[in-house]
Order: sequence, then structure tokens, then C-alpha cells
Amino acid sequence: MDTWWHLRVGQWIVEHQDVPRQDPFSRYGLETGQDWRAYSWLYELALYHGYATWGWHGIVFFRAVQGFLVAWAWLLFTTRYPNSVLWSALLFLLGYFSFFLMTLSERPWLLSMMMGMWTVAVMQDLRAGSRRWHHWLLPLGYVLWANWHIQFIYGLALLGVGVLAPLFDRWLGWEQDEPAQLGSASWQRLLLIALLCAAGTLVNPFHVSIYQVVWEYASQPGAFAYVYELTAPNFRRREDWLCVGLAGLALFLLGRQRGLSTFQILLIVGPTFAGLRAKRDQWYLLVGVVAVLSELRFTWLSLPAAASWPRWTQLAVPAGLVLLAASGSWRLQEAAFVTSEEESYPVAAVAHIRAQGYPGPIFNHFDWGGYLIWRLPEYPVAMDGRTNLHGDARIEASLKAWGGEPGWQDLPELRSARVLLVQQKSPLGQLLRLHPRFRLVFEDQRSSVFVADP
Repeated sequence: MDTWWHLRVGQWIVEHQDVPRQDPFSRYGLETGQDWRAYSWLYELALYHGYATWGWHGIVFFRAVQGFLVAWAWLLFTTRYPNSVLWSALLFLLGYFSFFLMTLSERPWLLSMMMGMWTVAVMQDLRAGSRRWHHWLLPLGYVLWANWHIQFIYGLALLGVGVLAPLFDRWLGWEQDEPAQLGSASWQRLLLIALLCAAGTLVNPFHVSIYQVVWEYASQPGAFAYVYELTAPNFRRREDWLCVGLAGLALFLLGRQRGLSTFQILLIVGPTFAGLRAKRDQWYLLVGVVAVLSELRFTWLSLPAAASWPRWTQLAVPAGLVLLAASGSWRLQEAAFVTSEEESYPVAAVAHIRAQGYPGPIFNHFDWGGYLIWRLPEYPVAMDGRTNLHGDARIEASLKAWGGEPGWQDLPELRSARVLLVQQKSPLGQLLRLHPRFRLVFEDQRSSVFVADP
């Protein structure tokens, strides 16, 4: 869970009154002076302040607030057009329950979900000829987004689709209404808003170098193989089938409409590719697909329009969903933090290492690095989940060593380590038991601690 190292970054910012520009948490970063930009610094600061003020209750509150805002934004997003109540409610429910589990964690991408909805809504308004004053607030949202989560690049990609689609329509000879045509007043307004949004992303402590982080993630595909949330959907979950089903439905219904639009096609194809590449990005698929489905009209649906919903439903529906989740889900209970920590992380082993004060450096698994950054800050970690910092080659070499593959003892971080925190029953753990240089000093059902003789 990335929450651990995000908390530590927030604490570091409070202590130093600055944001990290070089990695202060890993051996690799400290020994090489490796650049590392805390690109989610504002999220981390907010998260840590919640924890510092109310403890784990603050994290629960943080989750609940984000969950409410996402549900509210999704309700507004799916009821913007005068479709029937049945159609709008169906889109809301199918989409919401496709990403519901994502809202049960305090992750920075929840803001990305809301900003993605806002971006698409502004583009749809302008393509329909609607000009509203609050469209000009979108660039300010991008200032927040660029300091909260790196997926602001997805928003810029959406804006690029909105700006370039009329060019493709003209080239293909596809007729569109005047506001959606290249060079129209609405198109010029969208172009200016897009440029202001791009400029807004530079208002951050790292300025233009924030795009170096984008490049790091784009040029290191290895994380998509070993980080669970970045792996492709395996279609063992209902959410995966719902997402693909909605994408297929959108393509089918769009094909039955008169007059195709490059904008709508790209709004389905691009986000669908991202959503099928990584589980975490299924929200992007849903925003694009449901945006297209919301625009479609069906004469066979004769129920009252969703625009006639009472105002109180705009707050009551998302509030009810969030309260239901908060009261019924163990994920939002404070006690669950303790239980989950004990079940998933080496709590007792960490307490033993701290009590004994073994000299470092420490060697740890990729999965536990973020936890150790928070719980054992005095020991810079050998590896953690910040994949853009460590890079594919270092992470793959570490995972091979943990798998006990030939040459495992030659890994520099392992060879120089004085204390090793090992997952119980891991191949490397079994090898260490047989190696004369390493001595077992602690073990429980979850982990083992070895110390290395000089």
C-alpha cells in the first residue's frame, strides 16, 4: 500500500518546509544523489496533516471525503444531458460500481477521476455551443492536479483530442454542427482553455521538470508487469467485465447513430486502451465511454428526463452511497488499519529490529519498502514501490534475487546489507538459512530477520 511512503513524504515536507528534489528514503537515492521529485507533494501533505491531527481517524475521514466527492462528481457527470431517468440512472450505477472499490482507498488518482470528468464535460459543452463562465476555472483545476497526481497528463491528452478532432473531421469529410467545427468560436475557446491548462501544470515546485516524471513512467514499462494495480485486467472481477461491456456498448450504439464524430471515437478508443492496459486506469475508460453514452438519445425511452431530478438528489445520492460504504465496509474502519497492517506487513519483525538496533544497511523486498519508509525511517530502504526512481533494471534484478535465481548473492544491496528483513518461505529466505554468512535472529509466521556477519 503506497499510503505508507506517502505519509512519510508528507512528514518530511512538514519537517523540512520544502519538497524533496532528491530521494532521501532509499540507499540508492542517498548514495547516488538520485533526483526524485515528490510529484504528489500536495496530496501527501494533506494526507499527513489528516493523520497528524486525528491519527487513523484522519485517514478514514480523508477516504470518506474523497469517496463522497467522486460519487457526487459522477452523478453530475452522468445526468448532464436531458436523457431519461432510466438511461441516466443506468449509466450512473454501472459506472459507479465499476470503480467503487477504487474509492475505498486514500489514493491521489481519485482527484484525477474528478478532473477527468470536468475536462470532458467542458469539451462537450463547447462542442454543443454552450459557453459558461466556469469553463475558465478549468486551468486552475490543472494547477491543483499537477501538484496532486501525475495523471494530469491524461487530462491534457483529452484536451488534445478535443482540439484535434475537428481537424480530423474536416480531413475525413465528416460534417459536424458549427460549434464542433475547426476554427469556430467554440473551438478557439477550447484551444485557449487547453493552452491555459497546459501552462497551469507548470505551476508546481518542479516547473517544467514535472514532465521528466511523465517521461520516466512512460519509458519504464516494467512496472506494468509487477505492480498489481498496473497489471492488465484478468477478467476475474465483475468490474473488468462491466468496463469492457460499456466500451462495447458505446461502440455499438455509436455505430448506429447518423453522422460519426472523430471526437467520440477517440474518446472511446484512447481511454479504453489505457483501461485495458492497467486496472488502475479503468476510471479513464469509464469517463470516456460514459461521456459518449450520455450524449446519445433514444426515443424509445419515454421516462422523465434526468434533468428534472430534484436538487436534493445531487447530494443525497452520493452521500447515501458513501455512508453505506463507510458503515458497511471493513475497509473504512480504524481497527481494520491495525488488522490489515498485521496481516500484510512485518509488524513484529520491525519492532524487533528497532528494539535491537541492528546496524544497517537493511535489505528488503519491493513490496515492503513503502511500509519500512514509514515504520523504520532510520533505515534507508533497499527497494520500494517508487518505480520511476529505481527503474526497471534495478527492480528486476532485486526480484530475481528474491526468487533465488543464480547470482542472487551478487546483488550489491544484498552483499552490503547487515540486516535482512525477509518474507517467510520466500526462495531467498530458504537460501539464507543455508548460507554461513547469515544468521537467523527472529522469525514469525510472516517474516524472518537475518543479520550478516562482517
